[in-house]
Amino acid sequence: MSTFQKLLLLSLVIISSLLFVGCGGSSIVMTPNYSQPILHSPHLKRDNIRIVNVVDRRPSRSSQIGIARVGMFNRQVPYILNGELAEVVKTMFDTMVVGKHDQSRFIPIDISISMFEVGENMKLFSEEGYFACNMSFNFPVTPDSSENQVIFLKQTENSGIDVTDAIEPLIYKGMAECASRFVSALDKNQNAMLVSSDSVATIRAKDSIRLSNLPQSQPSTPLPVASEVSNRIKMDELSFLYAQGAKITTGFRISYCMLSQNKDSQVPWGLGMGLTFYDIENKEDDIRGNFVSFAGRLVGKYYLSSAATSVFLGGNLALSGGSEQIDYGNHQETKFFFGPTLEETLGCTLNQKISFEFGFFQLVHFGSKVLPSDVGFVVGLSIRI
Repeated sequence: MSTFQKLLLLSLVIISSLLFVGCGGSSIVMTPNYSQPILHSPHLKRDNIRIVNVVDRRPSRSSQIGIARVGMFNRQVPYILNGELAEVVKTMFDTMVVGKHDQSRFIPIDISISMFEVGENMKLFSEEGYFACNMSFNFPVTPDSSENQVIFLKQTENSGIDVTDAIEPLIYKGMAECASRFVSALDKNQNAMLVSSDSVATIRAKDSIRLSNLPQSQPSTPLPVASEVSNRIKMDELSFLYAQGAKITTGFRISYCMLSQNKDSQVPWGLGMGLTFYDIENKEDDIRGNFVSFAGRLVGKYYLSSAATSVFLGGNLALSGGSEQIDYGNHQETKFFFGPTLEETLGCTLNQKISFEFGFFQLVHFGSKVLPSDVGFVVGLSIRI
């Protein structure tokens, strides 16, 4: 077995191990920690209020509240809340804002949740974690009317490495901010009505009838997170490619790509990372050798139809750089090189899971003696993960 074949085999073993060991779990499960200091701010507590009901009005009332990215390849997994969302929110607000209220007379607060989600957005050199929520707080101001306070907020955190662990603290921070805004609005309202405990059910029933005949309250702030989640499709692909050219006798590449597209678009694009091996025979300069590089790639596709099985045009641009050492027998020469590799392909995707493609490549390595330039063909296989 040649040195190149040994290196190829070792690299494939390492990458396979990373794929199966370093990708993280199948989900992130958050068990709320109500002892967080940010949930125990004495200045938010009010002795005259009581949270009487919390309703989850999200379109999908599941325990999944978003997505997270785990492992070195940032695989998307569900972010799951351990417990019913309505009960979790009630416990948090009981902890944050309810003081030693009079059990027989208080301001009853109803909370309605229309959005509660977390997620991670990929940027060029960093990750952004976010928590966003939209909740309304209803309390009586007269025996026949009530006040409805709508609060929308978004908390974000940026990290250059991994932002997953910052999501849970963002939830606590966001809930504390909601509580602060609600208490501030309640303090300014001079008409909030104290209700005896035996009258709460009657007043809440009247409010339910009245509110059901009114359009749903909307926050004054737009909901960029909700539209972003619903309109963007994110996908991860693992790709294998074979290349051959005038100087490259055998070439292999394994790469991981993170793509995204709008739901109404047929053009996914994104960034990838690729490990490339070339076996080179440069007859013009009578040089033989191997080429190994790890480079970032800009990847894009254009699907000719929106069907699950479709033909597509692909493009791939990579920038490679490094050094090479040439042994002439009586002396050695080290050269530094840098340059782009461009690929254009025609392919077909099957059920949006597996893609096959064929095309051509052109590369230029400025400063290289072993592989200064080359053109040839490529054959590739991509698997959606």
